[in-house]
Amino acid sequence: MLAACCLGWVGCGVEPLPADGVDGGVEAGLEDGPEGGVDGQRVGDGGAPDGGAPDSGAPADVVRPLVLGHRGAGWNRAGNPYPENSMLAVRAALEMGADGVEIDLVKTADDVFVLRHDDHMSVRSLDDGRPRTSCGGQITRKTWAELDGCEALSHAEDGFEAPLDRVEALLAEPGVGLIVLDVKNDGFEIEGPRSVALLAELIADADAADRVVLMLYSAAAIAVGVEAGLRTCLKRHAANGATVHEMTAAVVETDAWGSCANATLVDGPFMDSLRGAGLGQITYLQIDDAGDRFDAAFGELADVGADGVITGLITEARRVRAARLQSR
Repeated sequence: MLAACCLGWVGCGVEPLPADGVDGGVEAGLEDGPEGGVDGQRVGDGGAPDGGAPDSGAPADVVRPLVLGHRGAGWNRAGNPYPENSMLAVRAALEMGADGVEIDLVKTADDVFVLRHDDHMSVRSLDDGRPRTSCGGQITRKTWAELDGCEALSHAEDGFEAPLDRVEALLAEPGVGLIVLDVKNDGFEIEGPRSVALLAELIADADAADRVVLMLYSAAAIAVGVEAGLRTCLKRHAANGATVHEMTAAVVETDAWGSCANATLVDGPFMDSLRGAGLGQITYLQIDDAGDRFDAAFGELADVGADGVITGLITEARRVRAARLQSR
């Protein structure tokens, strides 16, 4: 298993996956340092032009941007049959050809990380008001045993249901590629760093550090991740008046591996500033509907050199990426 989900700003020595696929997916080898940058949008040879590979759902050769399934394949839109943040949604994303997934984590009262976006399980779908979880109450106030029997629900009347999953299941799942973990309580002064420390132990136990990026708001939590040898990114929703250089400086000050800024902030000047500092960029594109608007937005992110794009429209993103590759 020699292929790597290199995020493209350094040379990774990548070998393409064999034509008959691999066991266990790919290693997300994100080399450190700005030297040896990859100039093109594609590394390696062979495989389909959009990076599709048989069996594993991992890229047959390394392409940029990586397509990362938002909450697996469970992004919050009406009619989606897959429960968000579930192993069912993760596997569906891989079957659609995602290079990896973004998953949210909430920690229980007895320190189990659950694949969920919201602490309050009564939160409902933004589109049609459907409940996202069959149980009520707060995850942070319950033990894992007390969540027994709770189901993750989809955004479709005839969609799937799935038991709540622990992060250990995700880390052990073969073929996932890059895993971006959005740790939901990291902003708390004491609990945030403690959560990252606990999560770092689980990642180490799963020997998964080379294929995980932690998405965090807190400099203190990022420091714990960096100390543990994990790749971290500073999450940002809005510029709040900051220039591109100030946004880059904020990442540099944390010693984070890179930026995880909203796609509305990611343009050529910001990418140039990040690259100048030896940083990477994984962004999240929150456009729910396929069509020209999505195609244009994803295409712009590819053109400016974003390393990874978190999206619920996996098939559409792969199509746009393939067209961009073929046109070069």
